[in-house]
Amino acid sequence: MAKPGPKRKEIDLKQVESAAARGLGKVDIARALGIGHNTFFMRMAEEREEPTQEIQEAINRGRSRGLMQVTNSLFQLATEGNLGACCFYLKNRDPDNWKDRVETVTKHIMETPAEQRARMLIENIKQVN
Repeated sequence: MAKPGPKRKEIDLKQVESAAARGLGKVDIARALGIGHNTFFMRMAEEREEPTQEIQEAINRGRSRGLMQVTNSLFQLATEGNLGACCFYLKNRDPDNWKDRVETVTKHIMETPAEQRARMLIENIKQVN
């Protein structure tokens, strides 16, 4: 006979997807669902043995949906002429051509006094010849 205990709470996959779309991590998704994160992770582990991993798929769908919504909003603002959105979009999509700073690389050669004398001696010999 099964041990009596709390009723197993079903995980609402639509809520999981919605929370993931808003950028919540797995621990925060569990909190939003009203279950402990250990329980959430245990359910995900149980699911790994099944052919479909519904919880992880809901998280992946949600993350992709959230990214798509924000990307669309950013693109719309940029194409409507919002200067901040234009700059952000260009700097992130084409950083080689759109950046705030130009990097200058300089090379300093450090010589010991003996190396300096040798270099000067070689230069003097070249001038004589």
